[in-house]
Amino acid sequence: MPIVEILILCRVVDNYGDIGFVYRLARALSALDPSLRLALAVSDLTAFSYMAPGLDASKAFQRYCGWDVLDWNAAEQCAAWCRSHGVRLVIECFQCGRPDWLDAYLFGGGLPEGQTARIINLEYLTAEAWAEDFHLLKSGTRSASVKKVNFMPGFTPRTGGLLLERGFMDLLAGRETARERIRRQLAGQAGGLAGQSGLLDPSACNILVFSYEKDFTPLVRALERFHAEGGKPVVYLAPGQGAASFKAACTECAAAGTAGRTAGAPFPLVELPRLDQELWDALLVSCDVAFVRGEESFARACLASRPFLWQAYRQDGAFHLVKVAALLERMRDFFAPDDFSLLAELFLLYNIDNSDAGIDAGKAAGAAAAGGSAADSAEAAEAVAALCPGLLTHLAESGWQDRRLAELAFRFLREGERKAPCFAAFSASLIANGDLAAHLLAYLTSLNP
Repeated sequence: MPIVEILILCRVVDNYGDIGFVYRLARALSALDPSLRLALAVSDLTAFSYMAPGLDASKAFQRYCGWDVLDWNAAEQCAAWCRSHGVRLVIECFQCGRPDWLDAYLFGGGLPEGQTARIINLEYLTAEAWAEDFHLLKSGTRSASVKKVNFMPGFTPRTGGLLLERGFMDLLAGRETARERIRRQLAGQAGGLAGQSGLLDPSACNILVFSYEKDFTPLVRALERFHAEGGKPVVYLAPGQGAASFKAACTECAAAGTAGRTAGAPFPLVELPRLDQELWDALLVSCDVAFVRGEESFARACLASRPFLWQAYRQDGAFHLVKVAALLERMRDFFAPDDFSLLAELFLLYNIDNSDAGIDAGKAAGAAAAGGSAADSAEAAEAVAALCPGLLTHLAESGWQDRRLAELAFRFLREGERKAPCFAAFSASLIANGDLAAHLLAYLTSLNP
């Protein structure tokens, strides 16, 4: 029988990334098959409304883009929706779990007798090798009537791939058109941008910064030097967790230096308002260099064919460094050996902060016997040491990391155009893996032929 209803679950943990992916996925699935009946249950409709024009964050239920949008927290209304729609396909995104009202339907007698429901556990994106083994692996539930399977986004043909939705791919194909479009739209945005001149000037190096909180002093120093030496950077700072710490570093460096300053920074700085997802995509595609975070914008940067630097979501025991190292191994073949060594060191240093100082290569031998963060730290140390021998030793030297990070970031900015073809080749390899939404829809259709 045809697919009747797909319920997509999203628990918003990190303001933008989770719901950004879910919104993108829903749009991609609807574009592939307009007859699909999609519903989105979202725990934070306010975060959703930032990127979805016209969505009303105050409503427990609404129709939006042809979908049913449910407030995850409105249990009574959601339970009634389940009973009236007969849920049989659930996409559980990013280990978000299921709300009580859905579990009551699936396991508490709501599912009609003889009917089977299927849960697709759509996992976080990772470049780690286990993603291939985990993809389409079945998982148990507490009812024989509810089947569960894992679906892995990824960087290889043996995973589900990345989302290649039509709108984003059109932006990539028409980068100059996208730049003109974003220039016009940004100029009309609230938040002071209407007075900015030279937005996305093609003669400048346009740099997007979207981050978690961290000490940005080394990066700001690199941008200051790049500006002083004629690199013409214009930094577009996205709102979010890291914006305040980036501006604080800008103010400190501007006060200590002699370069001309704009908005308290030692280089031209544009503070962005919140942008809807389509506008954000156009901006990312239009920039020459991107400093991105998390998963959603990271995945877009991987596809954008331009130099990028990724700040991974921090994990206990510095385990996020294992994920950074796995990504770098996927990128290795697209760069000359010397260029890759410097890139790998830059990625790792950008993701190591003072709280990671305890990672110790010497603990790696005890990883199997250790538990919790100790084992994670050992695995992180092994990953770092394998890519950049000696780096962990240097981290113990006072001030070394800041100096080295500033130097490598400056070289990254200065050599961006030369290395852009390497990033473009990496992007092309990911596009060749095919579209996550198309792969997912094909799998769902196979469950309901």
